[in-house]
Amino acid sequence: SSHTVSATFGNLHQAAESGFIRALIGILNRNPRHFHLFARLSASDFRSMRGVLHAEGVLPRVRFLGPMTDAGHLLAAVDVYLAPFPECEAESVMDALGAGVPVVVRRAASDSPGSAAAEVAGIADLIAPGDADYGVIADRLIRNPELRARLSDQAVDRFHAEFHPGRPAERLIQFLRTL
Repeated sequence: SSHTVSATFGNLHQAAESGFIRALIGILNRNPRHFHLFARLSASDFRSMRGVLHAEGVLPRVRFLGPMTDAGHLLAAVDVYLAPFPECEAESVMDALGAGVPVVVRRAASDSPGSAAAEVAGIADLIAPGDADYGVIADRLIRNPELRARLSDQAVDRFHAEFHPGRPAERLIQFLRTL
């Protein structure tokens, strides 16, 4: 009843050596009833992370769902989306926002491949300036269902305001009216 689930989707070819996997291990260690899902991983991503997670004793609470073209249907079972860093696919962040799942994102340098993720997430309470802050934000969301619900509402609002499929057409019409 008090279990929570986080997820990460996408390409994680540098995850075993990254601060992200260290942050995830810390989150799992501090929240013993929390589980994490990985989806859309390659076999090499899985192998590189499995050993690290096993050595840290958290592997039993991590599920690798393998490669899949659409992991969006899994978001209904997810409480918190943990965007990987240093690289992150903005599409996965947008999918989570659209599903009303709060997305924890680490701010990246403006020229790095993961810089778009924080811009897409766009909710200040969910953007971590550094690795340690990333874990703090995730812990708060995992432990506080009211905060999760509030930020879930903000995620849906952000998605509809900025990324809903009809939104670009509305902006174009507004622009054309100014001409």
